[in-house]
Amino acid sequence: RHFEFFWFPFAKEALVKFLRETDIEPVPVPRMPDGEMARSDKIMMRACDLSRALPFLRGSLQRFLTSASESRYAASAKEDGAERRKKVRWSHDAFPSDRNVRFNEMEYAVPAEKGPDCIREAGEYMRKCGVNFLFPLEFRYVAADDAWLSPFYKRDSVTISVHQYHKQPYAELFEGVEAIFRRYEGRPHWGKLHTLGAADFSTLYPKWDEFCALRRKLDPSGKFLNAHLKRIFGEA
Repeated sequence: RHFEFFWFPFAKEALVKFLRETDIEPVPVPRMPDGEMARSDKIMMRACDLSRALPFLRGSLQRFLTSASESRYAASAKEDGAERRKKVRWSHDAFPSDRNVRFNEMEYAVPAEKGPDCIREAGEYMRKCGVNFLFPLEFRYVAADDAWLSPFYKRDSVTISVHQYHKQPYAELFEGVEAIFRRYEGRPHWGKLHTLGAADFSTLYPKWDEFCALRRKLDPSGKFLNAHLKRIFGEA
């Protein structure tokens, strides 16, 4: 029902995550005390700081993080049925994940059939561009819908996300990857970083003009527009 993977561009393998519906009764999830971080988050933060200080280690660190995660999941797969049952969760516990290592992010949705080529090209660019980074690319399948301004409007899509540790500059890395996303007809996530404006969106969304006309009809004075939305809707 749900499929995604995480790929460190300097690693040969990817980390796959999938969720399936089940009739097994879920087990309550213990909550991490406020202010505490999971061991995996501590490892990721230390790896980010090490890569930032010693950029030549980024490839080795990405391969290590992939291998360490694979070993943890392989050990988990050998557990007996009673232990596996502990991984049954209600959807509101299963889908969210704690993100305690801060980062900046750009995410685009591209047509599903173009997703594999797009992420390969993005990964190749990231390996060769010379910008130091550590976070993996994230790849997730999403079915088409009919919401006018949905990135998945009328097309099955995959979202591809690129991240940069919050202590490192992201502009150059994101600029290069965004150019690739755009060549593959990508539509940006509305709540994440991108550089597009009204002229770009009018070519990406078939119902863009209808939506803008409806928005002006319902809010003729622009009461609900801020500086960002004025740029998005071409009202600046």
